Amino acid sequence: MSANDKNLFDINRFKQDKKKNKLLEEAREFIDNNEIRKALKISRKAYNLFPKSKEIIFTYAQSLFLCGYKNKATKLLEQIEDYKEPYYTGSWVWFLLSVCYCYQNKKLSKALEYINRAIKSDEENFSNVVLGRFYLAKARILYALGNYDMALSFLQKTNDIVETLVSKIYMSKVCIKLGEYLKARLYFNKVLKELYLEGIEIFEKEKKDIFTYDEIDVILDVLLNKLKYIKRNSKIKKSIIENKEFCSLKSADFIVYSDKFAIGLKYDKKINPALFVVYKSNKVSKTLILSFIFKIVILKDKITGRLYRNTLLYAMIDKKFFTPVAEIYAYVDYIKKKK
Repeated sequence: MSANDKNLFDINRFKQDKKKNKLLEEAREFIDNNEIRKALKISRKAYNLFPKSKEIIFTYAQSLFLCGYKNKATKLLEQIEDYKEPYYTGSWVWFLLSVCYCYQNKKLSKALEYINRAIKSDEENFSNVVLGRFYLAKARILYALGNYDMALSFLQKTNDIVETLVSKIYMSKVCIKLGEYLKARLYFNKVLKELYLEGIEIFEKEKKDIFTYDEIDVILDVLLNKLKYIKRNSKIKKSIIENKEFCSLKSADFIVYSDKFAIGLKYDKKINPALFVVYKSNKVSKTLILSFIFKIVILKDKITGRLYRNTLLYAMIDKKFFTPVAEIYAYVDYIKKKK
């Protein structure tokens, strides 16, 4: 190689490195700001340009995971399980791999192995937030494996460092499995206190602090299915009754919801020959919790988005929705009779 060729090669490599670093920086900034879709777009572009860069593979996998594409994220992470470069040490790759396996409920023993490696790699130097996150991940894996005593131990470690909404929810779930219902109720009461007495903003904040949006499903699952262990607080009842925004919710026969929208539907043949909309909201989490307290039947259905966009509040549903909504209503009627 001549001197000119070598100089040209060095310049091209410098340009490539500069472009790669810029894309990485943009993607990570979007992740930090919780703009996950933008992060995925940038990291995908970076991966197409630099498919062998371990930094880019990790960032792309992280973006995929945060957007819910766990299988794709897992395959990429498995390629770099021994990645130990300075910026992202192996501990973060192992951590994310363990969480991927846990969410997919597969290779749980392998997930436990990875989270143990992640914790042992640099346990003494982790910040409290990072260590708490790692302990919580281990507790979730132990919970999935049915090892509730050990899960409880690591949840206690988590809460000693940094107590979050999710850690309290898992603490209550573990306590229920161990038959410690008083402790479970204590933690559920803490969750409700945060959600209502201090405002729903805390729930919104938690979504950004935790590693993935799937934690929201955990929160809703617990609140909607295990609230029988809670004695409802009079202050909570008062706050609900006085909340004008959700007054129309009470009149709904049932709620259908998706990840983004919630619709309250009612059937009264004296008013309309078909079902009509009495409630619409994009505050899904709060709607579902209130629906549970109002004892309204709740169903998740893919039709929700189209109903939300194509039906006005207090209007009868469009004819094209008659059949699918009638099927939902028939199921709701069956559930009510069963109760």
